[in-house]
Amino acid sequence: MNCPQCGTANEDGAAFCDNCGFRMPDLETIVQPGPAPQAYPPAPPSAQPADMAPTVLAGAGATRCAQCGTSLPPGAAFCDNCGGPVGAAVPVVQQPAPPPVVQPSYQPAMPQPPASSQPVLIIQVTGAQIPLPLGKGEYLIGREDPVSNIFPDADLAPHGGEEGGVSRRHARLFQQAGGWYIEDYNTVNFTFVNNQRAQPGVPMSVHSGTELRFGRVKVTLLLQ
Repeated sequence: MNCPQCGTANEDGAAFCDNCGFRMPDLETIVQPGPAPQAYPPAPPSAQPADMAPTVLAGAGATRCAQCGTSLPPGAAFCDNCGGPVGAAVPVVQQPAPPPVVQPSYQPAMPQPPASSQPVLIIQVTGAQIPLPLGKGEYLIGREDPVSNIFPDADLAPHGGEEGGVSRRHARLFQQAGGWYIEDYNTVNFTFVNNQRAQPGVPMSVHSGTELRFGRVKVTLLLQ
């Protein structure tokens, strides 16, 4: 029997401790301890419901406890706050951001050149009209001469061309970039545009209603 005060083992029935003299209790009054309770293995944790699965923090690899919401370091098996099982963190794959939508830039409509017009030369003295062939971009103005094999698009010979000093190859009327131009062929009696002399080989801009003078023959240009 051990002494309750100093713990020294004494013989059964000793009234006092052999070591410290503490009065030993009677054996009858000592309540003998009963058998130790049977130890049972700890119950396995219940299956974690699907809605209690740990929350994965996107991009960091860490988890958040589904029971108390505490943020946990990567690889934690139990919550530091409530002790609940956590489970392994599930890596999250970042989805690439969709490419930006590129709006097409506004492209203003390019101006289109005007449709080709049919030039008409109006002889001012008589009012006679000389329509030029449709669809051509260049016309020769002068006097016809079969001997020299010159056949201009606008023959001014019947309209006083020879008397008026019109050369066989006097000038050319042509279209370029949607506009019309007249060019003198270095003639003796010159070409005039609205009473302004045209320099040989230098095109001058003309339009419908422009007065042209080839030598002394005056015409009005009409673009239909």
